[in-house]
Amino acid sequence: MTTATPSLAPTHDGLEHVLPLKQAYVKGTDLRIVGTLEQIPGCACVAGFDHHDQPVYSGNTEVWWNGQRTETDPCNDQPIYVDQNLETRGANEIEFRGA
Repeated sequence: MTTATPSLAPTHDGLEHVLPLKQAYVKGTDLRIVGTLEQIPGCACVAGFDHHDQPVYSGNTEVWWNGQRTETDPCNDQPIYVDQNLETRGANEIEFRGA
């Protein structure tokens, strides 16, 4: 008898995770959690300044990825999650399924 070897899933961070992975959902629904709420600093580039000394933006933003951080709930320091409708959810609102 042979056993299946779990496959590995590469991720953007270069790590590999054993499949299958669990998924998170909003409790009591089929709304899947698709990510975490993030703060990402950057510089909105300006073309110059108008006659009121207000910036005129060039339409580009330089994102400083090294400053990215996950937003957490100040009450429990848990990540703030985002569902497939782009609504934010606390850790107490989600449940894990699968795997």
